[in-house]
Formats: sequence, C-alpha cells, structure tokens
Amino acid sequence: MVHEMGHNHSLSHAPCGGAASPDPAFPNTNADLSALPIYNSLYDNDTQIGTLSAPLTPSNTQMKDVMGYCGGTWFSDFSYVRAQQFAESRTLAIPQPLVLAATGADIVAADGYLTISGELTAQGVLLHPATASAARLRNDTAGAKSTYELRVHSVAGQTYKLPFDPVSVADAKDETSHFWVSMPNPGDIATVEVLHNGQVLAMRQPSQVQRFKAVSQPSGAAQGMASSVGWTVQNGRLNLTWNAVQEPFLSLMYVAPNGDKTVLGNRLQNGSATLDIGGLPSGGRFDLSLSSAMQARLVSFPH
Repeated sequence: MVHEMGHNHSLSHAPCGGAASPDPAFPNTNADLSALPIYNSLYDNDTQIGTLSAPLTPSNTQMKDVMGYCGGTWFSDFSYVRAQQFAESRTLAIPQPLVLAATGADIVAADGYLTISGELTAQGVLLHPATASAARLRNDTAGAKSTYELRVHSVAGQTYKLPFDPVSVADAKDETSHFWVSMPNPGDIATVEVLHNGQVLAMRQPSQVQRFKAVSQPSGAAQGMASSVGWTVQNGRLNLTWNAVQEPFLSLMYVAPNGDKTVLGNRLQNGSATLDIGGLPSGGRFDLSLSSAMQARLVSFPH
C-alpha cells in the first residue's frame, strides 16, 4: 500500500528489482536508503522492520526504497522529499471556476456541490458517476501551469471552466491517470468536455451512462424527479428506492449531530437498497446523491 501511495504522490519507481520506468533522477542505481535520519518512528526497534538509525534489515543487509521491487519498507530521503513537495503543492487553492454566462443572471448553487471525476486513458476520457454533496468534497487545486481543463455546459447556457492536474497510475497496464473536480452544483447539465492543451479529448462511457443518455429527459426534468426517491426506516434498517432509469447511481452519507460523517453506500445501482443504520446516533441527517456520469442532485432528510 505504501508503494501505491507513493505513486499517488507523484513518485516514479526506484531502480531495483526490475521496476518499470525507474526515476532517472534517483541518486543511486540500486535504490539504497541513505543514512539520513528522516523518520521518527515507533518501529525503530522492531526486529521485523529494521532500525531507522541505520538503514539495515534484521539480517544486516541494506534497506531499499519502497518504490522499487526489492522488498523495501520505507521511502528514501529522495522519495520522501518529492512526496512532501507534491503534497504541499496541493495545498495551494486555485480560484473559483471561471463561469462564462450566456446572460447576466447570478449563479445559484441550489444543490450544494457537484463533483465530476474520471480517468484519462489512451482511448479517451472515462467519466465516473458524478456526486452531489452539501459541502465541497475536496479543495480544488491545480498548478499555475495546468494543461488540463474540465468544461461543464449547463442547460441554462452557462459554461464553467475548471483547470485540474491529473494523477498518473504508475502500475497500470495502460497509461492512465485520474482526475477529480468539485464545483457549485449548476443543476441540469447539457454536456461535459475535458481538454488538454486546449484540445477536446474523446469521451468513453460505460453502458450505464449510455443508457442514461438514451432516456434522458428535457430541461427541468431533474426537479420533477424529486418525488421518485423513497425511504422508510424499520427495525434499524433504511430502505431506499429511486428511479434508476433516470438516475442510475445512488451514494449515501450520514452526517451525525456532531458533524461526523459516515459513508453508507457508494454508487449503488438497480433502484433499491437496504442498509443497516442501527448503530448510527439519532438527530443527524442522511445526504443522498442521485446521479449519472455528468450530473447529480442532493436529497437530504433527518434521522
């Protein structure tokens, strides 16, 4: 898991054990850890892990960077610094999305926030089911030189432009990267585009999204679907029903009175679900996100 977390923090492979595409900037050719004491760890004296005061295994052999394929446990100082730099760069917030409005009307995010995510592959863009939420799921961050942009065109005639930096998946069979963008929910969406260096990328979509598009309703239909969601609570279980033809996916979160959040279901399908809520404290609220790949709406009710 640590190895994959390293990839998610921009790290390439270390040159050990035949790992593909090792980082050419790595300071040695065998992925050795240096003697620099960069960790303060409870495992310092664990004989199963090895000590960090000297980068040696219990058998007194040299410890390797975890980003290689030589059984390493820790990041080297080289990898640690790069991962830290990546994490710190993600704390710099970018401005709110640029909105190009067809009219002078104010933008009202009536449904909280919308998150659009997906994959960038050699075959095109694959969108994941969108998510609606009462609060922003993450801070939108992108470097000043971001070359990727998400464009959301609403039915109301507005265009939202959101730059983003995708994260590469280093060990995938094909070249793949992921993206995740949150914005104030604009309501009904006409189209979504992903651009790289100003050029629109081709879209790939799973069968559920193709089915949704084939039966999508005219503008304003989303408001008329509010009554299509049903819920009952019985014997500590929450029973949900929804129109899966119009909105194939449902995600559910419980927000407790103290603000603690519990994810109860993610991308549920087929129009019905039963969930055990017996252990949840009363007095909070359930947040339901009903969605397709391009848009989502939020339905909340108390517990």
